[in-house]
Amino acid sequence: FLCRKRYELKNHYHDNTTSKNYLHDIVYRQNLDAVAIVLYRLENDSLSDENIFLLLRKQLRPGLYFRNQFHIPLPENEPQEFQYEIVAGIIETEDIGETGILSRAKKEAFEEAGVILNIENIFPLGHPFYPSSGVIPEKLYLYHAEIPKDQTEFFPQGDGSAVEEITSIEFFSLSQIKSMIAYGLILDAKTIIAAYRLKEIL
Repeated sequence: FLCRKRYELKNHYHDNTTSKNYLHDIVYRQNLDAVAIVLYRLENDSLSDENIFLLLRKQLRPGLYFRNQFHIPLPENEPQEFQYEIVAGIIETEDIGETGILSRAKKEAFEEAGVILNIENIFPLGHPFYPSSGVIPEKLYLYHAEIPKDQTEFFPQGDGSAVEEITSIEFFSLSQIKSMIAYGLILDAKTIIAAYRLKEIL
């Protein structure tokens, strides 16, 4: 699933000098980029933080359970292997161009949250960004969509993996989410970025 490439590099500068040769590792997937989508609903016509509700997944991230087996600068009292996150997924080989990315966002919304969307109701949420550019060249495309008002039940399909078996979905107001971010209850970078970007465009 994950691969590593090691490059021997040399920087070339404008004054025609160069750096020493150095090694640089890149970690990547065969399908490199990903898409995330903020799914939200409005309780009424008000766009206050108390009336904007985001759908978050309580997602198992097994790798976080093992953090204390590595050298980390500060001790952690207990693992934080469950993270609140927005819906996201890998862009597959068949997802070509912007239409392909939108199609993947729609599929992930249904698979991970049970939300049924039309592509024309999915909109970009700012520019894509690099989640961890020091080692991974992945780019994350961010979108948003309002959950159809007539949808009141949600039955995520999941991808069949054991990790998905214990995932749950919950709604939080944007006001609650900002507090959760402030108190370290939401630590996922794409979710934090998405929450603040969403407020800017609504």
